[in-house]
Amino acid sequence: NCDVEWTTVNGVKGRKFTGKDAYSSNSVFLPAAGYCYGVNVEGKDYYGYYRSSTPHIHSADYLEFYPGGQKLEYNIGRYRGFSVRAVLAE
Repeated sequence: NCDVEWTTVNGVKGRKFTGKDAYSSNSVFLPAAGYCYGVNVEGKDYYGYYRSSTPHIHSADYLEFYPGGQKLEYNIGRYRGFSVRAVLAE
């Protein structure tokens, strides 16, 4: 339930997620950081991969985005170096 746009913030490409209605003043920008596989970084500036907080035995769910859209995916191996968005609990 948010508006989503592909944008560049301070020279970094990524997706901005903005709340609707009463939450329209809240947004978060997630950089298109790609992912690490071994010593290589793949998809930087084009793909963003962010893990959920719910792990499975050998995998995890994640958000994937790119210039044309976004989707939730399930059960990717946790050995891939996906980004983690830190959240401040108040």
